[in-house]
Amino acid sequence: MTTFNPKDVAASLIETLAKAIRKAVRGSYRLGKVMKDSIDAVLSVYYAEIKTNQKLIKNLDKAITDIVQTLPEERILQSIPGIGSVYSAGIIAEIGSIDRFDTEAQLAKSLV
Repeated sequence: MTTFNPKDVAASLIETLAKAIRKAVRGSYRLGKVMKDSIDAVLSVYYAEIKTNQKLIKNLDKAITDIVQTLPEERILQSIPGIGSVYSAGIIAEIGSIDRFDTEAQLAKSLV
C-alpha cells in the first residue's frame, strides 16, 4: 500500500504550480524588457515566499512531532495506516482527554 505524505504532495504541487506560472508568463506572448524584468521580480518574490513558507511548515511539523511523541496516545493513533505525527496531534487536540468519554459511542458523537 502506497502512503502519501501530505507535506510532500503539497510541496510538489506548489513547485509544479510555480513552474507552470513561469512557463505561461514567458511563453504566452513576447514581453518588453522592462515588463519581463518586472514579472521576473514579482515571480522571484512569490517563489521566495513559497520556499519560506515551506521551511516554516517543515519546522512546525518537526515541533509538533517532537511534542506529540511524548504522548502515549500517539503510538496508538500512528498504528492506523495514514496517520502520522501531525494528524495524531490534531486528533488528540480535538478529543482532549479520552477519559472524559464512557463509551466509544460518546467519543464518536463528540466528533460529529
